[in-house]
Amino acid sequence: MQVLGETSDFDNQLKQSILSKISIFLLFTFAFINCLSLISFSSLSIANPSAAIWVTRVIKYSIIGLLLGAFFLPKTPKQLVFWIIGIFLIVLDYRENNGLTLISKLLAIGLAVGALRISFQQVLKAYLLSTTIGTCIIMVLSFVGYLPIVGQQTSVLFSSYQNIVFCFGFIHPNAFGTALFSITISFLFLYSKKYKKTSILLVFCAIFIDFLVGAQTAAVGVIIFGIGTSINHYKHFSSLEKAFRFAYIIPIFLAFFAIFLARHPGSSLYDWFNQHIASRPSLWNYYLINYPPHKFGNSINIDLSAVSNIYGNGVLDGSYIYYLLHFGYAGLIILLLIMLSINQKTFLTKNALYGLAFIATCCVAFPETNFALFFFNPFLLIFFFSQLGSEQKNYF
Repeated sequence: MQVLGETSDFDNQLKQSILSKISIFLLFTFAFINCLSLISFSSLSIANPSAAIWVTRVIKYSIIGLLLGAFFLPKTPKQLVFWIIGIFLIVLDYRENNGLTLISKLLAIGLAVGALRISFQQVLKAYLLSTTIGTCIIMVLSFVGYLPIVGQQTSVLFSSYQNIVFCFGFIHPNAFGTALFSITISFLFLYSKKYKKTSILLVFCAIFIDFLVGAQTAAVGVIIFGIGTSINHYKHFSSLEKAFRFAYIIPIFLAFFAIFLARHPGSSLYDWFNQHIASRPSLWNYYLINYPPHKFGNSINIDLSAVSNIYGNGVLDGSYIYYLLHFGYAGLIILLLIMLSINQKTFLTKNALYGLAFIATCCVAFPETNFALFFFNPFLLIFFFSQLGSEQKNYF
């Protein structure tokens, strides 16, 4: 009996060791996908279209590989239900849009990462490293002249706002600013207590650079998270709990407010926001009228990164309106659920930094779409840890 027991223990240890190595490999795959996704969002498609196509293909096949690898990991009954729903939505979106869209990629990567049974901090570390590497690669390519470091490409139909303005290899200062935002809040989340001086310096540098290049939304996001982190160091969680419970209403309010603005052009409120958030409401109004949202998906020609020949050059900023128009009412609901799950972890873990990430994400997502993309916002992945049920408390 002793021999049998020892054999069983050895088998379990061997199994756990193998699963651990698979999880590490899949985490590396996630980091690889994240880095390439950021690079694909640079001005590479303009500097070298064939290379951009190749990078896009590698990303697609890597995501499929990541999803398949995680699919064969052991699953609980709740996980199976979670995966069935997730894969159904991916297939539905794929059929509606004839390809892997941003929401399909988010669902696939989220399902895979959430199934690895590793802590969110480990995922965030992999994200921080890969995003920093990707940002540095883009900047270096711009310094050596392979990617445009500055300047603009115009194909303007209605206003100068829709120009493509290159910034250190990125397609727009907002993209560069969002990358700095992502790096900064990820570092603060992981290391603000351990490296206080470095964190303060990083916050001030990110804010200064974001304002300098004109990425004000990203700067505001860093300010929100930076101030909140400072307060968190001196306040007990219980004193902040009521504020975070009230915060649940933020993304729901902002989503309805964005739709309200878009449907009421000419009002004083519309005019004020149109002036102060760079004509977003006028773009929202145009697309809502010409591309009425559906339940699932929409045949709308929007490109987040390149110049096109439609209104606003095809660029539609604003996460709530973007998800509504591009992925339908179902897409907007999924986005809201993903956002709300970030705040939910505030109470599950008694960690106010989740709530701060939630508030910052919801606010900056109002005028910008970048903050609702998985390679610019790792906190969107938190929702997919819910597949672990009662086990999830061990993975934050």
